Amino acid sequence: MTPTTLASLSDPQACRHDAHNVPVHDWDSIRAFGDAPAKPDGLHVIRTDDGGHLDVLTSGNPFRSATTPVLVVFNGAVTQRDQRRPPFLSGRGIAQETGWPFVAISDPSLAHTEDLSIAWYVGSQTHNAQRDIFRVLRPLARAQRNLWLVGGSAGGFAALTLGHMLGSAASVFVWNPQTDLLEYWPGYVQHYVRSSFPEIAGRMAQPDWKTHARQAFRRHNQVHSLPRAFLPRQRPRRLVYLQNHDDWHVVSHCVPYLHAFGYVRVGDGLHAQDDEHVVWFPEIGHGHPAPHKDAVVRALRAVTDDDWTARQSVEYLDATELFPRVFWSPQTRPRDLTNWGARVTGRIRIEQDKRRLAVRLLGYRERFGGIAAEFETTVAGRRRHVQRYSVGSYEYMVPETIPGEAEVLVTVQDGFGNVLRRASFTVPALPATQGSTA
Repeated sequence: MTPTTLASLSDPQACRHDAHNVPVHDWDSIRAFGDAPAKPDGLHVIRTDDGGHLDVLTSGNPFRSATTPVLVVFNGAVTQRDQRRPPFLSGRGIAQETGWPFVAISDPSLAHTEDLSIAWYVGSQTHNAQRDIFRVLRPLARAQRNLWLVGGSAGGFAALTLGHMLGSAASVFVWNPQTDLLEYWPGYVQHYVRSSFPEIAGRMAQPDWKTHARQAFRRHNQVHSLPRAFLPRQRPRRLVYLQNHDDWHVVSHCVPYLHAFGYVRVGDGLHAQDDEHVVWFPEIGHGHPAPHKDAVVRALRAVTDDDWTARQSVEYLDATELFPRVFWSPQTRPRDLTNWGARVTGRIRIEQDKRRLAVRLLGYRERFGGIAAEFETTVAGRRRHVQRYSVGSYEYMVPETIPGEAEVLVTVQDGFGNVLRRASFTVPALPATQGSTA
């Protein structure tokens, strides 16, 4: 991998504009694009002040005032990145299904190196992508009453960020978004920072790498954490935030957002700031899945209807089979159980049978409120094995690769990451014959 330099930031990987089979329109500046009385459909290559450019795909004449919703779609992580060249543009399938005008924006930072697959539309030390995308979208937000910013995961972070920046001029529909990019998988974040901020690339291997990254974002006026950047009333016109029920993003990204913006629980898996700003924990699948395109289209048709509030739309969608019913389980959706006290903690049992441990919930169905267990095995104070919460299992067997006596710390938390029970157990060594063959 070739290190990123200031020269490579201004001379990124060549884009294949002709690969999208649409007319290509070149613009000298964002101001020229914004001031143009007509913006024909196609791929707009808009030059930016740093010498780079933004790639913006339009279809259905979205800048013309219309009564239908208008979609602005942001990419998540790009798959098979080493086999593809920018620009990376999403949303055409959704737009075709809905018949609505749409805009797709490629993340300019993905052109910095050939193996960078995720960059959150933040920018680099020479280019504030958030500022420039805001400048592109502001005239569209003024022209369109029903503008919706759409995306999942990293694209969800971008949609939320621009939604909060545009305020009441835009609405947001996202699924499983990051809300603080520094809380995503470290390898991906560090690679992005090395590629886009050469000034601190050498510090990404240090234990305090997050501090250096956070300082760089602040120095260049870029939002990296939504809870840190915006006040609760600085928000989109309407917000529908889907967070899969057992995604690790619940604790790391969604809960901090809920707390920072004052959301309260109003139903099983439903939190609201008010009737137009809701966070929903549906059963999309397991882990960090994207909803199927058909589900996204159905959901967008509901939430963009101004005859319903966002909360009414979500309650309707939750009552239908928007997602596979095989996963549907409202009682196990994540929630804060700290106020339940002994009603929950007194019914958590941790049982031991030699080297096997199990967590039992008496009187509650398994995973009630998103309750999860983590098992950490140590030998002489040194961690040897961890079965994390995300595994979703209440049972644990100390691996045979640890044949001797060991300590197992069992931690039980609710779906919002609050610790409900913690206990340590000594497990015996394997029998001599079994241990010798391990």
